Amino acid sequence: MILNFNYDLAIRQATQIEGVAGEMRKLANVQMANAIATIDASWDGDTSNVFLHHCNETKQQIATRAAEFENLARRIREVARILRDAEERARREMEIFSGGGSSGGSSSGGGRG
Repeated sequence: MILNFNYDLAIRQATQIEGVAGEMRKLANVQMANAIATIDASWDGDTSNVFLHHCNETKQQIATRAAEFENLARRIREVARILRDAEERARREMEIFSGGGSSGGSSSGGGRG
């Protein structure tokens, strides 16, 4: 039985995951960085330092999750290619096995008809 796998759907979903990762990276690198800079410039004291520390941790966590999403998308693409290739090999082998293939081998047939 040939595996039924929707390669195009998997690639589209990987692209969507990359889009989410890009938005997360933008959030961390631009929006969070701007917010941190604004807070740092306008708020002094121990409380601001604690808050800024938490903001920086959050920024780093968002960037880490974005990298994990990018890695997930990369793995989805890799597995999708492997499955597509395996499905194609299985299809070719099934054609050969069922006599529908025209590749070499030890066929006793003569020429082409």
